[in-house]
Amino acid sequence: MTSMRVGALALALAIMMLALGCSTNASGANPDASTPTSGDGGTASGGAGISCAAIIDCIYQCADADTPCPDACAAKGSPDAQTAVTAFAVCIDKAACKDEGCVETNCGAEAKACFAPPPPSGSPNPPGDTPTQGSIAADLQGEWASFGEFWAFKADGTFAHIIKLKGGPSWSETGIAVTSGNTVRTISKTEPEKDFTYTVESAATTGTGADKLVLASGGGSSDGYDRIK
Repeated sequence: MTSMRVGALALALAIMMLALGCSTNASGANPDASTPTSGDGGTASGGAGISCAAIIDCIYQCADADTPCPDACAAKGSPDAQTAVTAFAVCIDKAACKDEGCVETNCGAEAKACFAPPPPSGSPNPPGDTPTQGSIAADLQGEWASFGEFWAFKADGTFAHIIKLKGGPSWSETGIAVTSGNTVRTISKTEPEKDFTYTVESAATTGTGADKLVLASGGGSSDGYDRIK
């Protein structure tokens, strides 16, 4: 994989969010609650790797002198995430971007691909099959966060999903969610419906002192989140 050690990459990735016109401010949530203090990448338990957005947040936290850190962050990503973040890094390097205007002009498509929410999985729902009331299993209810990404699943059947990088605005969606067995279907007010399989590992077995949620999409990628509430 192309090295992440490109000129001014950490700066360009950090300011990239300011160049995207697809963000909305979120309130009443703290997506950074479980963001690590060092850029170690992090992995989803038993999953295929972290998302492109999580790779970028990890790279943003790398110390300037820690040259292996960006590559280590990228190596933690799923195959799709590694492809997306590599394309973004190569574009930034090729355009020699030093500010958000350059990123927006030259690498907007790569940036948006990196931060795009996962595509819906499974077969399209037949007409009239979309529920109007959510129903979320007790083990999934709560607030979960990792690397600037935040999920809240509430007892009333609603959910919130937020991605926020340090120093930048956030992307968010809200709606209802329906669980069935080990799957959860999110029906957003603004985004396509998505289906995930999920597992919840109790704090007694994670060794971290917090419950662990793993969400896996139909594309084969998965991400892990610690319970924060």
